[in-house]
Amino acid sequence: MAGYKIVIACCICLGFFTLNPWAKGQADDGNGAPAAGENGDGENSIDAEALVRGADLSRSSEAGLQVEVRIVNHDGEKRDALVYRVRTKSGMALIQGLAPSTHRGEVILLRGGRMFYAKPGLSRPISISSRQRLMGRAVNGDIALTRFADDYQASLEGEESLDGIPAYRLLLQAKTPSATYERVRYWIAKDSGLGIRADFLNARGVTLKTATYEYDNRLGHGSSAHPFLSRMIIRDPRNPSAYTVLTYGSPKAVPLDPSLFSLEGLLDHTAVREP
Repeated sequence: MAGYKIVIACCICLGFFTLNPWAKGQADDGNGAPAAGENGDGENSIDAEALVRGADLSRSSEAGLQVEVRIVNHDGEKRDALVYRVRTKSGMALIQGLAPSTHRGEVILLRGGRMFYAKPGLSRPISISSRQRLMGRAVNGDIALTRFADDYQASLEGEESLDGIPAYRLLLQAKTPSATYERVRYWIAKDSGLGIRADFLNARGVTLKTATYEYDNRLGHGSSAHPFLSRMIIRDPRNPSAYTVLTYGSPKAVPLDPSLFSLEGLLDHTAVREP
């Protein structure tokens, strides 16, 4: 049953275009903040969808991305850790278990809004849910670096300061069956365009868990380099002392052939090879 426990997938896939100051072709006000549009009355308005697409740029890549993700669950004195290699492109993801040895060779595939799991010894991949628990407060969908813009419809709820950072507060409503959560309340920093916090809600609007994001990584080279996700901390409001940390190490843009994400070849990836 250990293999089934490790099913994973959605805080690790990415790609796009929007209001981030470093995004190609983006408009800003000259100070790094997103440019406001005008509605029919001539009043300034904010494009919530564009804000989300821009924030996705620091969590994903349309061209091809590889990153190593370490998941550590903190619960009192107990510490559990898992390590995965994640490769993602255009909304698809291949996630391979690296450590501990009991999980090495387990594989998750995200493709076409569906997830599949395989491990050494299985005769064929099995379908899994992005909402299935992986470790601690992390579920499969959290590790796949999915793009919020793909699965959610965004609307602007307001503007407020979050931990001293001026931010837009958005409500994301699931628009696809593959969305990991029913709703997400999402804060995007005004100055950087980066997502800084998310509250994950059920259909009744009850907060299931919260996540905060840090961006100490850089993706790209020279003038094209931009901030990229380095850490995600997930907390359960019902148990504040316990939390799960996902650390994203050494992300790099790499060319990935679409055949890498083939369901037919998934069992071949259960033999982990060094990149």
